Amino acid sequence: MRKYPYFTCSLVIFSEEDIFGVAKIISDKLVGGIPFGGLEDYIYEEVPAVYIHENILGFELVIQGPGGESGYIFKNLSLSMQ
Repeated sequence: MRKYPYFTCSLVIFSEEDIFGVAKIISDKLVGGIPFGGLEDYIYEEVPAVYIHENILGFELVIQGPGGESGYIFKNLSLSMQ
């Protein structure tokens, strides 16, 4: 069985936009308009989060956080490769 590196990256974003506005900007600029969704899935329990349902070059993209002074966290996570 081959072992692959697992990459992760987090970036704090401060914006007056709501989570959907931030997601739209990131979607348009980075992934050609592929929409973020999943707010109703509660992937981080009580922390609002949206993600892209599609595999983007082996990565999952997530935006989480309450916004405002706390900001949002944009995460880029490697998906398991087998």
